[in-house]
Amino acid sequence: MPLKRSTPDRANDASDSSSEEMQNLQQKRVITALISETPVTIFEESGLKAAAAPKKSVVYLCRLQAPPRDSLHGEWSLESYGVQGYWGYVFKYETIVKQRSRGTETLEPARHSESGSTDPEARRREPDTRSLESEVQPAREGVNSHPLTANEHVAVANVGEPSSSTANNYFQPLEDALLLLNQNPSSSDVENYFHSLELALHQIDQTPPSSSPPSPSPSSSSPSPSPSPPSPFPSSSSPLPTPSSCSHANESQVPPPSPPPNPQVHAQHGGGGDEGRGLSDSPPRPSTSSNITTVPRERFNNLELRRVFTVPPARNIPDLAQFYDDVMLILREMADAVRAQVGRNDVIQLELIGENVQNHVSVVVEDEHGDAILPAFEGLLERLVQSNAEIASDARRPAYLNSVFVAHNAKGFDSYLILNTMIEMGMQPSLIMQGSKILCFQDPDFNLKFIDSLSFLTMRLSAMPKALGFSDQTKGHFPHGFSSEKNLQYIGAYPPPHNYGVERMTRAQQQEFYGWYREVSQGTFDFEKEARLYCENDVDILAKGCVLFRNQFLTDTGVDPFSCITIASACMKVFLTKFLPPKTLAVPSPDNYRCQTKSYSHASIQWLEWVARSTNVFIQHALNKGEKQVGPYFVDGFAEIDGVAYAWEFLGCFYHGCPSCFNPHDICPLRRVPFEELHAASEEKMQALKSVYGVQTVVMWEHEWSALKNVHAGVKAFLGSFLPPEPLCPRDALFGGRTSAVRLRYTAGPNETVHYVDVTSLYPYVNCNFSYPLGHPTIIHKDFDHPQNYFGFIKATIHPPRGLLFPVLPYKTSRGKLVFTLCRSCAEINNQTGPCRHDERARALTGVWVSVEVNKALEVGYRVGKIIEVWHFDRRSDSIFVGYMHTFLKGKQEASGYPPEATDQESREKYIRDYELHQGVRLDADKIEVNPAKRQVAKLCLNSFWGKFAQRSNLPQTTLVSDPEDFLRFMFSGQYNVKYFNFLNDKTAMIQWNYHKRCVVPPGRANNVFIAAFTTAYARLKLYSYLEQVQENVLYMDTDSLIYVVKDGATPLKLGNYLGDLTDELDGDSIQEFAAAGPKSYAYQTRQKKKVVLRVKGITQTTECCEQVNFDSVRELVEGYLEGSRGGVIETPQHNIRRNKKSFLLKNCTFQKKFRVVYDKRRLFSDGTTLPFGY
Repeated sequence: MPLKRSTPDRANDASDSSSEEMQNLQQKRVITALISETPVTIFEESGLKAAAAPKKSVVYLCRLQAPPRDSLHGEWSLESYGVQGYWGYVFKYETIVKQRSRGTETLEPARHSESGSTDPEARRREPDTRSLESEVQPAREGVNSHPLTANEHVAVANVGEPSSSTANNYFQPLEDALLLLNQNPSSSDVENYFHSLELALHQIDQTPPSSSPPSPSPSSSSPSPSPSPPSPFPSSSSPLPTPSSCSHANESQVPPPSPPPNPQVHAQHGGGGDEGRGLSDSPPRPSTSSNITTVPRERFNNLELRRVFTVPPARNIPDLAQFYDDVMLILREMADAVRAQVGRNDVIQLELIGENVQNHVSVVVEDEHGDAILPAFEGLLERLVQSNAEIASDARRPAYLNSVFVAHNAKGFDSYLILNTMIEMGMQPSLIMQGSKILCFQDPDFNLKFIDSLSFLTMRLSAMPKALGFSDQTKGHFPHGFSSEKNLQYIGAYPPPHNYGVERMTRAQQQEFYGWYREVSQGTFDFEKEARLYCENDVDILAKGCVLFRNQFLTDTGVDPFSCITIASACMKVFLTKFLPPKTLAVPSPDNYRCQTKSYSHASIQWLEWVARSTNVFIQHALNKGEKQVGPYFVDGFAEIDGVAYAWEFLGCFYHGCPSCFNPHDICPLRRVPFEELHAASEEKMQALKSVYGVQTVVMWEHEWSALKNVHAGVKAFLGSFLPPEPLCPRDALFGGRTSAVRLRYTAGPNETVHYVDVTSLYPYVNCNFSYPLGHPTIIHKDFDHPQNYFGFIKATIHPPRGLLFPVLPYKTSRGKLVFTLCRSCAEINNQTGPCRHDERARALTGVWVSVEVNKALEVGYRVGKIIEVWHFDRRSDSIFVGYMHTFLKGKQEASGYPPEATDQESREKYIRDYELHQGVRLDADKIEVNPAKRQVAKLCLNSFWGKFAQRSNLPQTTLVSDPEDFLRFMFSGQYNVKYFNFLNDKTAMIQWNYHKRCVVPPGRANNVFIAAFTTAYARLKLYSYLEQVQENVLYMDTDSLIYVVKDGATPLKLGNYLGDLTDELDGDSIQEFAAAGPKSYAYQTRQKKKVVLRVKGITQTTECCEQVNFDSVRELVEGYLEGSRGGVIETPQHNIRRNKKSFLLKNCTFQKKFRVVYDKRRLFSDGTTLPFGY
């Protein structure tokens, strides 16, 4: 039976001993610890609390203390003790020696000698006899700043039920010492307190309950020269369990402390033998065993055994098996010893704790029905042994402390295998997940971090040697289809090619494979040997690649990339530490500068907007600038009119005790007070606003507004078209790029050429050449200027023109689809049936856009209908990212070597001059040489930088929990929004969550949606500049690329070699035929080389797949769609490893992928041409 926390009823259990002294003790709010069948429970409330408890309770506990976490060998401690008593008072409040260890505060009980004596000077000190009653009241009011937490050691003094004289006479010095400690816990006060407690317990123990010892004078509480009684607190030889050694400890649970020894008896260490295990009904004598110490306690009939043994290092499985047998034998012997004393099994509890134990293990020997539970404990101990043998001796050994483990595609494969094992062992690693992918996880015990190299080097493992410049080593081949249990010892002929998955290779990979297979297939295949070589070769490639990448990154930036978990976070770390000027980029307010924390009603917003509209006054409220605070009060609406402050208060009848709707004497069921008190509080607020703060107040009761909505024609008309204002959110201006087919099918004529061009490093170009906002915005709600005078974000209703082939402003439909439309309503319904017939209001777009994009829209015919809100930035900069970009642009160009045309000194010098003239970067001639690793690092740093600015601050998080309280806290506290949870086993649950929307989550230094929104807006405008030139000749566009037609005699778009210039993707060839099935799904065939290129989102183009999905099949699918056959589908087999985060399992999965035409970005015509919605 596992140990569980108990919370006894705080009813009138103490009424049976309702002496005045007991009540006084409770009123003085002394901390009470209850020793019962369950662990000690500490009751807390504002630091101090008293609680009633059952009069008698008993527990017999056998505790097995494991050695340090490095291995199984070392000192193990096994102890058994029983406690039978009445009240356990803990007169201890901040009697803790605070120390610091490696930057972390640790709490330890004060040290005492074995005899229990303390500093003589402290013993001679006369305890302060001031009354506790007069001093403890401030602590009740929260003045004391040292609350007792559950992570602190708790010392328990077990005493008999105190009589009145006992309580009065012997506890007063204790209370005085406690008072001193609360005020100033100095070392001398700590010692004095311990001394006072020892004396009190010693004298109580010597006094029969019926007797009344005389009241001691202050001097009587001082020690005599005789030897002191032993300390009632555990010594260093038998420490209390700490959170570090008991994994179930948390803020609300304290491990049970060892009971204090009897003050009259000292621990004895005798000779050999087993006398200590045989216990009779008579008081036990001190044990003479060298291994077992028996401590008799005549007064309380207590029993304590302690045995310490050492386990040698386990070098093999037999050693571990012997260790397991030895431990179980000792446990059984100790259980027998306790059983002989108490005659029962169901009160004997076995407990396994220690740094090696990932979960607290506790069971009783037998349950109340006599069923043996000891085998369950044996199984847990056996699992501990196996875990140490398999894991602690391997990755989790001290040699790998603070290490980082890297695997390629760990997020989708390797991490699952390791996590599954760790969870089975009872470990709880910390996780960072993205859906079902594991980006990173950590073993907190050894500070081991597991990351994915694919998050840094976004390429196949087989491509890594060439990309990083060690092409002397290549990834081999292995017959995964031949892997089975029966073939593990296979030695013979090479398996046939289909076992190597040739059908899942590309044609180029097939050619390379068959060349290799012809060379080796005549030899002998040793499965075990080849498997080992294959795995070792993969690890060698990954190790070389990671070392090259890491060393080059460190050399170029001074930042270790593997201190982060993605290349984007590594690049951001470089920028923040090396290039960001101070006081430039803002950390945006997490609540969008609203400071709106109190709730509001929809009806109040209706009324305030009606008043604002009818009086032509701007009223500040919750949905624009946030509620105004006047003194200690927040008002629903606020405005200054001709220098006079006005407040508008909307009073809900139920919440404010409306006398017209509720009987003043009735009790409000929500607030539990009479309605007249709620009404009086509202009246008091109105009076204070007027008399104290000089604010004129206008009040509207809820029932009055409801009546007005039914009878007032003006209010009815207003509400008929009323939409509550939504505050500007800058993230609403963050859109992606333009991705759409403009013509679904095209064949080039004899006098036409179809070009495919790409903008060189579009986002780095944008970061280098455009202005970005600095600092925090000025928020404008009224008296708007022309949009061209703003630099920032504009929330507005804008009317698009007719006849514009490529709309400027992006718009997200209610389904989340990003479109560029001239009619909102047509886009919402995907109008493919006919021309747009909506009026101007139905066509209007309402949203948030970056000001530069709004200004471009106004240039081409858009009109502003209404500006709702503007965020304007007074400061801007076009060089904030130049230093970062030029650093890595220079590295990339130098590592690329000289271009082919630069063959002599003169041409090379010209190349360097031209590059500086066009790009503003001076190349170092001595460093221009081909360096694949350096080029790859620079390229990654250029392209993986800006996206981190767009990251949300309240991302989903993943937590493993084993404490039911933690689980319930996530589920029901209201602080968390649980998106997914699952029980991985009977001890561990996985919860994926983020903070509730009402919680304000502060952003990180890298979170700046202003930068991200401006970057994407500039990128869209750059592509738009090319669309304006080619107009109806565009066939396809995708963020930074265009496929367009050049008619005979027309001039193609200009190409270049620098950032922002267009480059030819076809190497001088052109496209003869083109077919597109939707965004990111197209195919084309070139004119001269007859090269076929297929780009289909979500389909891996293996040889097997290309038999079904190829240029001919895609062309036929598109043509059939245009002819009206909308149900056409191509099915192709796909093979994946499916992840199951329910239990961190992997499964090979083969399924049929369905490919069809999906087009809803523009209005489509039967000839394959398109127009924007609302054209």
